[in-house]
Amino acid sequence: MGYTLALPIAAAGTQLGYSSFASTNCIWLLMLGAGALPNIIYCVALARKHHSGELFFVRGLWPPWVLSVAMGVLWGGSIFLYGAATPMLGDLGPSIGWPLSLATGLITSNLMGFLLREWKAAPRRAVHLMALGLSILLAAIVLCAFSSKAGEP
Repeated sequence: MGYTLALPIAAAGTQLGYSSFASTNCIWLLMLGAGALPNIIYCVALARKHHSGELFFVRGLWPPWVLSVAMGVLWGGSIFLYGAATPMLGDLGPSIGWPLSLATGLITSNLMGFLLREWKAAPRRAVHLMALGLSILLAAIVLCAFSSKAGEP
């Protein structure tokens, strides 16, 4: 909803000569920056209150730090790709782009969990339900792709 309501910011960026990708990044800068500040402040306040800040610097934390940074880069990249792809989806871009983005993330994360054998100990029924859910999401993505081209000559 925030992205859709902030589309005039992207339109202003485009009028100033920025690409649609750069213009949508102006939206993310404002939205994500505004959300990050209170979160950072609250986390720092809790770390000070509970005297737990030094736990961030415990020996042997480099692998989790590297994985955390990689996760942030991948998540940020997905947000930027969503912003770049939304204008390409036409008028319905903001409406169908976000659900498609979430569905793609769910499919990717569950398939990675399957490939990394995270589902190995799961009951067979759970694996079948996961496969059914992923199949429905894939069908929805294909349906959206075809429906977006339905009215074109």
